[in-house]
Amino acid sequence: MRVVLLLILFIVAVFGEDDLDFLLDKIEYKSDLSQKTKKENWGITYVYTRQDIEKMQARYLRDILISLLPFTYKINNYGIYDPLSSSTNVPFMSSSIKVFIDNQEINVGMYGSGLFLYGDMDISFADHIEAYIGSPSFEISTEPSFMVIRIYTKRAERDGGNRVGLFAQSYGGKMGYYHKAEELNNGWKYFFYANRFEDKNKNRSNLESSLNRDKDVAHLIFSLYNNDNRILLDASRKRFNGFIDQSIFGTPKKSDIGIDYFHLGYDLKKDRLKFFATFERSRAFSDFEDNNEALVKYFNALYGTDFPYNIYSDSYSDILSVGADYKYNFFEKHSFLFGFKYRYKHAEYDHLVYNDLPLPLYGNDIQKIGSAFLEYKNYFNENTIFNFGINKIRVTNNNSKRPLIIPCHLQIIL
Repeated sequence: MRVVLLLILFIVAVFGEDDLDFLLDKIEYKSDLSQKTKKENWGITYVYTRQDIEKMQARYLRDILISLLPFTYKINNYGIYDPLSSSTNVPFMSSSIKVFIDNQEINVGMYGSGLFLYGDMDISFADHIEAYIGSPSFEISTEPSFMVIRIYTKRAERDGGNRVGLFAQSYGGKMGYYHKAEELNNGWKYFFYANRFEDKNKNRSNLESSLNRDKDVAHLIFSLYNNDNRILLDASRKRFNGFIDQSIFGTPKKSDIGIDYFHLGYDLKKDRLKFFATFERSRAFSDFEDNNEALVKYFNALYGTDFPYNIYSDSYSDILSVGADYKYNFFEKHSFLFGFKYRYKHAEYDHLVYNDLPLPLYGNDIQKIGSAFLEYKNYFNENTIFNFGINKIRVTNNNSKRPLIIPCHLQIIL
């Protein structure tokens, strides 16, 4: 009996290796969560599975984005990963790139996008990442977007238990993370992730100034979910040096920037109905002084300009978002999608000092965005989708109203 068993094992090992590899690849494909979350009609689509992320040795979200055209590894004047930056003094220009964790958008109110936070954060919590460029669907985002990045967290079904990671970097940088996933009673599961990251970089010298873009980041994610419901908590604290900041001569004396972020959200997916509600709060501050204060003052007096030699700001913002959509299928290959979205944004400066002068704190500090949409899809065959949609949007800044916008789109995806 032992001889027969050994013979069978030998035959499988010699002649069945290709079949065994094929079977393992098939099992891996079927268990890949991206096969369930990918949306074929959301524009140009890139999917990075867990295997892709590991092969790329991607540690941060920026490592993924630099592999996509037309993005490059672009750091703006504040030392922030900002792929759409034009090397100006604008703090962040990539607000049209939206970031989602699972099905909930991460939005830092003052900067318009979660990429401000997530661009250089550790992504050890990610099961897979999807990127959609030029999406025509009104379903995907509350506000207009050039690109949508959806990061899906790991699941208890596949990553149950505890995991710890510790890393050391050059120039004294270090990072550690811990995550735990577990299945609870009644079909509920949870995923918990905590990370602490000290990013150290080589300092650059310019005249008498040392240009520094070191970062200190703490990040926490907690996701409680079952087949239909998800409660997501995301909180982070980020402190970093602002590199050049707003210095016109590239000679900052001090540049301290910080942001605290909190997100709590709920989303539901029940048969054809989807619903979400999220609340976000962020606090941001910056403290900048120029080494060449006297020279900047002379330059301003000579040319009548108002370039900064010191700035201090302290602000906070709140965002409340809700939305729902319902999909109705008929005649097998046809469907209608009805939906609405609403977002309330409030931002306020506690302090704002520019060149030693306190600035008045007024202006548009409240924005409301409401939209309703209808989309029709016709799946001609496996490779062709006809998509038509209409959307009504109303944007209100404080008490002023902009005209209604009614964009339409027509798309055939091959």
